[in-house]
Amino acid sequence: MVGLVIVSHSRQLAEGLLGLARQVAPRQAKIAIAAGIGEEHQEIGTDALEIAAAIRSVYSEEGVLVLMDLGSAVLSAEMALEFLSEAERQRVRLCPAPVVEGTLAAAAQLALSADLDKIYAEALIALTPKQLHLGYSPSPYERGARGEGWQSQPSTSAQALPSESIPEDELSLIVRLENPHGLHARPATQLLQTAARFDAQVWVANLDRNTPAVEAVSLNALLALGATQGQRLRVIARGPQAAEALAAIQDLMDAWQRHPVLEEAPPMPLAGETKERLEQTAPEEKAIRGVPIAEGIAVAPIHFLQTTWVEPPSSGAASPRQEWQRLQAAIQKVEGDLQVRFERLRGQLGEEKAAIFQAQALFLRDPLLLERARQLILKDNLNAWQAWKQACDEAAQAFQQADDSYLRQRALDILDITRLVLANFGETKVETLRLSEAAILAAEELTPNQVAELDPQTVRGVILAGGGATSHSAILLRGLGIPAVGGVDLARSGLKDGDWIGIDGQSGEVWLCPGPAVITELEEKARRWKESRQRLLQSARQPAQTRDGKRVEILANVGSLAEGKLALTSGAEGIGVLRTEFLYQNRPHPPTEPEQVAVYCQLAEWLKPHAVVVRTLDVGGDKLPAYLSLPPEANPYLGLRGIRVSLRYPDIFLTQIRAILRAATDYPIHLLLPMVATLEEWEQAKAFVCKAHEQLDREGIPHGYPVPMGIMVETPASVYLAEHFAKEVEFFSIGTNDLTQYTLAAERGNPALSEYNDALHPAILRQIQQVISAAHACGKRVTVCGEVASLPEALPILVGLGTDELSLNPNAIPQQKAILARVESGEAQSLAQEVLKCRNVGEVRQLAQRFLAEIGGIEP
Repeated sequence: MVGLVIVSHSRQLAEGLLGLARQVAPRQAKIAIAAGIGEEHQEIGTDALEIAAAIRSVYSEEGVLVLMDLGSAVLSAEMALEFLSEAERQRVRLCPAPVVEGTLAAAAQLALSADLDKIYAEALIALTPKQLHLGYSPSPYERGARGEGWQSQPSTSAQALPSESIPEDELSLIVRLENPHGLHARPATQLLQTAARFDAQVWVANLDRNTPAVEAVSLNALLALGATQGQRLRVIARGPQAAEALAAIQDLMDAWQRHPVLEEAPPMPLAGETKERLEQTAPEEKAIRGVPIAEGIAVAPIHFLQTTWVEPPSSGAASPRQEWQRLQAAIQKVEGDLQVRFERLRGQLGEEKAAIFQAQALFLRDPLLLERARQLILKDNLNAWQAWKQACDEAAQAFQQADDSYLRQRALDILDITRLVLANFGETKVETLRLSEAAILAAEELTPNQVAELDPQTVRGVILAGGGATSHSAILLRGLGIPAVGGVDLARSGLKDGDWIGIDGQSGEVWLCPGPAVITELEEKARRWKESRQRLLQSARQPAQTRDGKRVEILANVGSLAEGKLALTSGAEGIGVLRTEFLYQNRPHPPTEPEQVAVYCQLAEWLKPHAVVVRTLDVGGDKLPAYLSLPPEANPYLGLRGIRVSLRYPDIFLTQIRAILRAATDYPIHLLLPMVATLEEWEQAKAFVCKAHEQLDREGIPHGYPVPMGIMVETPASVYLAEHFAKEVEFFSIGTNDLTQYTLAAERGNPALSEYNDALHPAILRQIQQVISAAHACGKRVTVCGEVASLPEALPILVGLGTDELSLNPNAIPQQKAILARVESGEAQSLAQEVLKCRNVGEVRQLAQRFLAEIGGIEP
């Protein structure tokens, strides 16, 4: 990757510019500064030797680009070249671009190109966006000197400009926008991403609204074009790949016409419009669909949870540089949260709908918005909270003043990211969650601690604007028996406290203002559901066994202390997989050894005398703590994951193993290694366990050793080597989620491949059988711990294959125990043999559902 060096007379200016560049550059970018002279570089000036050292610190075969401010900085940079070898000098370019704009343009280009000449050229034209925004029109002399051709002043006519007015080095096209909701957030995001693939600058103007052309680098600027369906856009491109860029954009817009990119839901009208629409709609037509979170049915008046932001003191920032860094850190955290939300929901809602979170991330990185906030901090001396709020309020106001109602709604997107970032600075005041009367609670989000405060007697249900079925809050809601639906934002629905509403947490349906007939029907369904759930919870306290007495232990997958408590109340007979990632995520450093010991012991205390299987850190792919600087990978799911990450970070791995052994002093703790694919990985991990034991022994620290050790079977490689692993490990745990992904070559988060993401595929069932046969031949036990263990139709098949244990989400344990009690082991074995002969998933499911129907389970 090309290195960047910023040369300035002012150390403070260079450091600020470095921070700004880091915001747009890829994580692994090498950027150095050489600025100031004297003690601590606080005096104004430049030093040629320091510049040469900075160049060497970021040097690579791809080259180094040096940007300077003015005057002697240029002379010092030229002199610095004399201190380099001839070979080094050949790969260093001194760039005459303006230092601020040029640095940002070059830093952004690092993610798109490793070509030094290309990055140099991008820096040279970095003033273009500012000139376009201010309507600057260079003289013919300037245009000729710079080799530019495009007149930056907007056209005064909505008609197409004559072709002769477009210079030879620029291309343009006029397209009619046919996407139903116009150029809203997600299509605008797609346009930005498409333009970024090419070595070209791209501008877009709305001819029908006579807007100035804006460069396709700012999501806000594109949205501000106010482009709606049927309006004409002029797209202009300049650069070596201008023609390719225009062709790709034309293809993209043609694709929108064939497959419209709709908003994540139909644009929500303003409050008054929504209320009027509801009044004109029959009650039975008012059901909308959200994301199922917690099963159950409820109907009651709605109560909106009120949250108030507490603004910090209005005094100015003590240090503008520190305030800017605080803001950048807050934005970076929100970006991570949005990515997590995207990954979580795209499997439920599909890539297209979940992409709204990627659009929000682009809002966060909008260069115009960031620059405005930065100026408010540096020039107006506002603190980070105040600067971000003012910059976002200004951006939102521009949308609120738009004539188009859809564009006015985009102001809410700006306010949404405003809130997400401000949450990192100010405190919040949330009203009490103790309701005086029965109601359905509507909120933006609920934390696990807030859920723990809910009284199921008064909180009949929960509707969240965000949230997903796999969050900790969702798991707690299910444990409390409170129906819940996510993905439904009622803040703009026109509803008010006291209006009646109904929800079905299993289907995700929400009824707004239901009529008497709908209310009566929902109340009867709710009564039947509560009775059924109580019966399941009572029976779940019994040992898990088949109708003929065969024991199949039902364990819990646990990823937090809260889930550990829920596992106990749900009838779990131990923890089959303790996902320790919750200890490592959302923090600046890994957990300490004592911290881990305390958590492992607390969970083991709750579940005793049952065993707790602790899985070592399993990150990589879509889940990576910020302090692990793994290199970027073209396909993270086929890169550093599971045990490979632990072996790469021996200090973190050794600390966790020490903690596990210490917790095993007084409790039955087992150690599970994730995604072990080779015997060599197993041997290396065993060596770490031996080392941890020897260290603790020398230090005189009590610990359990040896502890039972097993591996996660998540790759076909470990399946094929099962007979060898069976001679080494104490137990196997089959992770069907990843095993399915790697066997069928279909990334499980890709909605286009969702039909492949089914662990009941015969290819997966045959691998499960192969592992069980190899394990039982050596007297070893096998647990199935993927999502398939929670499926009613999978249970008799897994029992028939000889699975010793099932580890599943705590909320599914009562249901699976009840089904297991109806299964006769011999009949399950016959079923298993039948499904192994099937050709596809459909045949497997048909046999399984017929079996369940015959034993009184679910309907076929």
